[in-house]
Amino acid sequence: RTKLVVGYYAAVPYRKKVVQPHVPMIKFRKGGIDLAVAGTSAAPSTRPGSAQMQQSAGGATGPQVVVLPTIEDIHLPPRYQRRPIDQKEIEYINVSFDGYLNANYIMNHV
Repeated sequence: RTKLVVGYYAAVPYRKKVVQPHVPMIKFRKGGIDLAVAGTSAAPSTRPGSAQMQQSAGGATGPQVVVLPTIEDIHLPPRYQRRPIDQKEIEYINVSFDGYLNANYIMNHV
């Protein structure tokens, strides 16, 4: 039997695609992914007081990626610092999370 394909996918030839492991381009300062799982090696980081830049051996965007030192949160200008959360926002977050937990508890224990 032959399947008749109609519509948008009729003109697209069917091919299996090999899915490559996802390597995020964002590098998180505090925590993050396990580099062994992502299949990459970390470039050595610079000391905070050092002005010297390092180049990694390879990267997501090319072999000549420049690695800059990381700026900590406390050294950011006030414009880019995280604003404090007021009490109303804290209560909203707590109530929302409690509702989520209660819904999951009810779903899993009924």
